[in-house]
Amino acid sequence: MEHTNNLAMGNGQRLLRVNNVVRRTGISERTIRHWAATGRLAAVRIGKKIWAFDPTVVDAITRRRRKS
Repeated sequence: MEHTNNLAMGNGQRLLRVNNVVRRTGISERTIRHWAATGRLAAVRIGKKIWAFDPTVVDAITRRRRKS
């Protein structure tokens, strides 16, 4: 199984794990996992409990939340 700390996109940009998304957005881990599971937040599932997220998508969420 691939080590999750080394996940990268085709352009070399690293994917984020749930704990990184929580820190960047201030949204709870439970909510992040629910959004990923329901498709509200684009994510790739790696293994049974591990999700990986595109940092550009996460940063867009952070910007929207700051404007609100």
